[in-house]
Amino acid sequence: MISLTASEKNIQARWKKKNEVDEIPEEGAAEFANKQAADNVLREELKKELDTLTTPIKMIELESDSSLESTIDCLRSHFLPKVVLVNHEKRLGIDTTCSNLAIKFNMIYISAYQIIKHHITQQTAWGQKLLLVQRAKDINLTTQVRDEFNEQEFSPVHFDLETVVQLLRETIQEKLTTQKLVLLEGMCNSLKLKGTDDQLEVRLMDELQLIEKHVGEIAGTIGLQFAEVASKLEEKDIKWEQFN
Repeated sequence: MISLTASEKNIQARWKKKNEVDEIPEEGAAEFANKQAADNVLREELKKELDTLTTPIKMIELESDSSLESTIDCLRSHFLPKVVLVNHEKRLGIDTTCSNLAIKFNMIYISAYQIIKHHITQQTAWGQKLLLVQRAKDINLTTQVRDEFNEQEFSPVHFDLETVVQLLRETIQEKLTTQKLVLLEGMCNSLKLKGTDDQLEVRLMDELQLIEKHVGEIAGTIGLQFAEVASKLEEKDIKWEQFN
Protein backbone atom coordinates (compact mmCIF):
# COMPACT_ATOMS: atom_id res chain seq x y z
CA MET A 1 0.00 0.00 0.00
CA ILE A 2 1.40 3.38 -1.06
CA SER A 3 0.88 6.49 1.04
CA LEU A 4 1.59 9.74 -0.79
CA THR A 5 2.87 12.78 1.10
CA ALA A 6 3.77 16.31 0.11
CA SER A 7 4.96 19.43 1.86
CA GLU A 8 2.47 22.15 2.71
CA LYS A 9 4.34 24.58 0.48
CA ASN A 10 3.99 22.36 -2.59
CA ILE A 11 0.36 21.56 -1.84
CA GLN A 12 -0.46 25.24 -1.72
CA ALA A 13 1.52 25.93 -4.90
CA ARG A 14 -0.42 23.21 -6.75
CA TRP A 15 -3.74 24.53 -5.44
CA LYS A 16 -2.92 28.07 -6.61
CA LYS A 17 -1.90 26.79 -10.04
CA LYS A 18 -5.05 24.71 -10.38
CA ASN A 19 -7.34 27.58 -9.36
CA GLU A 20 -5.28 30.21 -11.23
CA VAL A 21 -4.83 32.51 -8.23
CA ASP A 22 -1.80 34.20 -6.68
CA GLU A 23 -2.88 33.98 -3.04
CA ILE A 24 -4.88 31.50 -0.99
CA PRO A 25 -7.92 33.05 0.74
CA GLU A 26 -8.39 32.65 4.49
CA GLU A 27 -11.12 30.05 4.12
CA GLY A 28 -8.82 28.09 1.81
CA ALA A 29 -6.01 28.09 4.38
CA ALA A 30 -8.42 26.84 7.04
CA GLU A 31 -9.58 24.09 4.69
CA PHE A 32 -5.99 22.95 4.16
CA ALA A 33 -5.40 22.75 7.90
CA ASN A 34 -8.58 20.74 8.47
CA LYS A 35 -7.76 18.33 5.66
CA GLN A 36 -4.22 17.87 6.96
CA ALA A 37 -5.49 17.03 10.44
CA ALA A 38 -8.08 14.60 9.07
CA ASP A 39 -5.44 12.99 6.87
CA ASN A 40 -3.10 12.44 9.83
CA VAL A 41 -5.91 10.79 11.80
CA LEU A 42 -6.75 8.57 8.83
CA ARG A 43 -3.13 7.46 8.44
CA GLU A 44 -2.87 6.49 12.11
CA GLU A 45 -6.13 4.54 11.96
CA LEU A 46 -5.02 2.79 8.78
CA LYS A 47 -1.70 1.74 10.34
CA LYS A 48 -3.51 0.29 13.35
CA GLU A 49 -5.84 -1.71 11.08
CA LEU A 50 -2.93 -3.06 9.03
CA ASP A 51 -1.21 -4.25 12.22
CA THR A 52 -4.22 -6.43 13.05
CA LEU A 53 -4.18 -8.32 9.74
CA THR A 54 -2.81 -11.86 9.65
CA THR A 55 -1.41 -11.28 6.15
CA PRO A 56 1.28 -8.59 6.42
CA ILE A 57 0.82 -5.56 4.18
CA LYS A 58 3.70 -3.17 3.74
CA MET A 59 3.02 0.55 3.84
CA ILE A 60 5.24 2.57 1.52
CA GLU A 61 5.43 6.31 2.12
CA LEU A 62 6.19 8.11 -1.13
CA GLU A 63 7.04 11.79 -1.18
CA SER A 64 5.37 13.39 -4.19
CA ASP A 65 7.66 16.42 -3.80
CA SER A 66 10.48 14.41 -5.38
CA SER A 67 11.39 14.51 -9.05
CA LEU A 68 9.92 11.96 -11.42
CA GLU A 69 13.29 10.20 -11.64
CA SER A 70 13.58 9.93 -7.84
CA THR A 71 9.99 8.68 -7.59
CA ILE A 72 10.63 5.97 -10.19
CA ASP A 73 13.85 4.92 -8.42
CA CYS A 74 11.96 4.68 -5.13
CA LEU A 75 9.21 2.52 -6.64
CA ARG A 76 11.75 0.32 -8.39
CA SER A 77 13.60 -0.28 -5.11
CA HIS A 78 10.38 -1.49 -3.49
CA PHE A 79 8.88 -3.57 -6.30
CA LEU A 80 11.73 -4.86 -8.47
CA PRO A 81 13.92 -7.77 -7.34
CA LYS A 82 17.66 -7.31 -7.02
CA VAL A 83 19.94 -9.05 -9.51
CA VAL A 84 22.91 -11.33 -8.84
CA LEU A 85 24.98 -11.85 -11.99
CA VAL A 86 26.46 -15.32 -12.46
CA ASN A 87 29.54 -15.69 -14.64
CA HIS A 88 31.48 -18.92 -15.02
CA GLU A 89 33.82 -20.88 -17.23
CA LYS A 90 31.98 -23.06 -19.69
CA ARG A 91 33.44 -26.30 -18.37
CA LEU A 92 31.73 -25.60 -15.05
CA GLY A 93 28.17 -26.75 -15.66
CA ILE A 94 26.20 -24.77 -13.11
CA ASP A 95 22.66 -24.94 -14.49
CA THR A 96 21.51 -27.55 -11.96
CA THR A 97 23.43 -25.83 -9.15
CA CYS A 98 21.79 -22.46 -9.84
CA SER A 99 18.36 -24.08 -10.15
CA ASN A 100 18.73 -25.79 -6.78
CA LEU A 101 20.09 -22.61 -5.21
CA ALA A 102 17.12 -20.63 -6.49
CA ILE A 103 14.66 -23.17 -5.09
CA LYS A 104 16.37 -23.34 -1.69
CA PHE A 105 16.52 -19.58 -1.15
CA ASN A 106 13.35 -18.55 -3.06
CA MET A 107 15.09 -16.87 -5.99
CA ILE A 108 14.40 -16.75 -9.71
CA TYR A 109 17.04 -18.35 -11.93
CA ILE A 110 17.30 -17.04 -15.50
CA SER A 111 19.79 -18.17 -18.13
CA ALA A 112 19.83 -15.51 -20.85
CA TYR A 113 20.84 -17.75 -23.76
CA GLN A 114 18.41 -20.49 -22.72
CA ILE A 115 15.58 -17.94 -22.81
CA ILE A 116 16.73 -16.68 -26.21
CA LYS A 117 17.00 -20.23 -27.56
CA HIS A 118 13.49 -21.06 -26.35
CA HIS A 119 11.86 -18.11 -28.10
CA ILE A 120 13.74 -18.52 -31.37
CA THR A 121 13.26 -22.30 -31.67
CA GLN A 122 9.60 -22.03 -30.63
CA GLN A 123 9.08 -19.18 -33.13
CA THR A 124 7.38 -16.91 -30.61
CA ALA A 125 6.76 -13.18 -31.10
CA TRP A 126 9.89 -12.48 -29.04
CA GLY A 127 11.80 -14.97 -31.19
CA GLN A 128 10.86 -13.00 -34.31
CA LYS A 129 11.99 -9.75 -32.67
CA LEU A 130 15.31 -11.31 -31.76
CA LEU A 131 15.93 -12.59 -35.28
CA LEU A 132 15.39 -9.08 -36.64
CA VAL A 133 18.18 -7.69 -34.43
CA GLN A 134 20.57 -10.63 -34.71
CA ARG A 135 24.12 -10.10 -35.92
CA ALA A 136 26.25 -13.20 -35.54
CA LYS A 137 29.73 -12.65 -34.14
CA ASP A 138 32.68 -14.97 -33.60
CA ILE A 139 32.61 -16.20 -30.03
CA ASN A 140 35.23 -18.23 -28.21
CA LEU A 141 33.89 -20.41 -25.40
CA THR A 142 37.37 -21.88 -24.70
CA THR A 143 36.00 -25.25 -23.72
CA GLN A 144 36.00 -28.83 -24.86
CA VAL A 145 32.77 -29.77 -23.14
CA ARG A 146 29.48 -30.09 -24.98
CA ASP A 147 27.65 -26.81 -25.49
CA GLU A 148 24.46 -28.20 -23.99
CA PHE A 149 22.30 -25.11 -24.37
CA ASN A 150 23.83 -23.76 -27.61
CA GLU A 151 25.41 -20.67 -26.06
CA GLN A 152 27.64 -20.46 -29.13
CA GLU A 153 24.55 -19.70 -31.24
CA PHE A 154 22.17 -18.03 -28.80
CA SER A 155 24.47 -15.94 -26.59
CA PRO A 156 23.09 -12.41 -25.95
CA VAL A 157 26.21 -10.95 -27.63
CA HIS A 158 24.68 -11.87 -31.01
CA PHE A 159 21.59 -9.70 -30.48
CA ASP A 160 20.63 -6.11 -29.78
CA LEU A 161 21.35 -5.65 -26.09
CA GLU A 162 18.29 -3.55 -25.24
CA THR A 163 15.96 -6.10 -26.88
CA VAL A 164 17.53 -8.90 -24.84
CA VAL A 165 17.19 -6.96 -21.59
CA GLN A 166 13.55 -6.15 -22.34
CA LEU A 167 12.93 -9.87 -22.90
CA LEU A 168 14.60 -10.73 -19.60
CA ARG A 169 12.51 -8.14 -17.78
CA GLU A 170 9.27 -9.53 -19.19
CA THR A 171 10.33 -13.10 -18.36
CA ILE A 172 11.13 -12.15 -14.77
CA GLN A 173 7.84 -10.29 -14.37
CA GLU A 174 5.96 -13.38 -15.52
CA LYS A 175 7.76 -15.59 -12.99
CA LEU A 176 7.96 -13.13 -10.09
CA THR A 177 5.84 -13.78 -7.00
CA THR A 178 7.55 -13.18 -3.65
CA GLN A 179 11.18 -13.50 -4.78
CA LYS A 180 13.58 -10.70 -3.86
CA LEU A 181 16.60 -11.92 -5.87
CA VAL A 182 17.21 -13.02 -9.45
CA LEU A 183 20.16 -15.19 -10.44
CA LEU A 184 20.97 -13.99 -13.96
CA GLU A 185 23.42 -16.09 -15.95
CA GLY A 186 24.75 -15.57 -19.47
CA MET A 187 25.06 -11.77 -19.54
CA CYS A 188 28.20 -9.59 -19.57
CA ASN A 189 30.05 -12.00 -21.83
CA SER A 190 31.51 -9.58 -24.36
CA LEU A 191 35.04 -10.70 -23.44
CA LYS A 192 34.21 -14.07 -25.01
CA LEU A 193 34.00 -12.38 -28.40
CA LYS A 194 37.03 -13.02 -30.61
CA GLY A 195 37.07 -9.64 -32.35
CA THR A 196 38.38 -6.61 -30.48
CA ASP A 197 35.94 -4.32 -32.32
CA ASP A 198 33.04 -6.56 -31.28
CA GLN A 199 34.21 -6.44 -27.66
CA LEU A 200 34.31 -2.64 -27.72
CA GLU A 201 30.87 -2.46 -29.32
CA VAL A 202 29.23 -4.25 -26.37
CA ARG A 203 30.68 -2.37 -23.41
CA LEU A 204 30.24 -3.96 -20.00
CA MET A 205 29.22 -0.66 -18.41
CA ASP A 206 26.42 -0.18 -20.96
CA GLU A 207 25.19 -3.69 -20.23
CA LEU A 208 25.24 -3.17 -16.46
CA GLN A 209 23.37 0.12 -16.76
CA LEU A 210 20.67 -1.42 -18.95
CA ILE A 211 20.19 -4.30 -16.51
CA GLU A 212 19.83 -1.88 -13.60
CA LYS A 213 17.46 0.33 -15.58
CA HIS A 214 15.08 -2.37 -16.85
CA VAL A 215 15.56 -5.45 -14.65
CA GLY A 216 16.67 -4.42 -11.18
CA GLU A 217 19.51 -3.19 -9.02
CA ILE A 218 22.63 -5.36 -9.26
CA ALA A 219 23.23 -6.60 -5.73
CA GLY A 220 26.32 -8.68 -6.47
CA THR A 221 28.15 -11.03 -8.80
CA ILE A 222 29.20 -14.66 -8.64
CA GLY A 223 32.35 -15.54 -10.59
CA LEU A 224 33.25 -19.20 -10.94
CA GLN A 225 36.55 -19.92 -12.66
CA PHE A 226 39.67 -21.99 -12.12
CA ALA A 227 42.11 -19.08 -12.11
CA GLU A 228 41.92 -15.99 -9.93
CA VAL A 229 40.95 -12.83 -11.80
CA ALA A 230 42.98 -9.79 -10.77
CA SER A 231 40.96 -6.88 -9.40
CA LYS A 232 43.47 -4.37 -10.78
CA LEU A 233 46.27 -4.27 -13.34
CA GLU A 234 49.73 -5.08 -12.17
CA GLU A 235 52.58 -2.75 -13.09
CA LYS A 236 54.14 -5.32 -15.42
CA ASP A 237 50.91 -5.50 -17.46
CA ILE A 238 50.67 -1.76 -18.02
CA LYS A 239 51.88 -0.46 -21.38
CA TRP A 240 52.78 3.21 -21.54
CA GLU A 241 52.50 5.13 -24.80
CA GLN A 242 55.23 7.74 -25.35
CA PHE A 243 54.48 10.79 -27.46
CA ASN A 244 57.18 12.89 -29.06
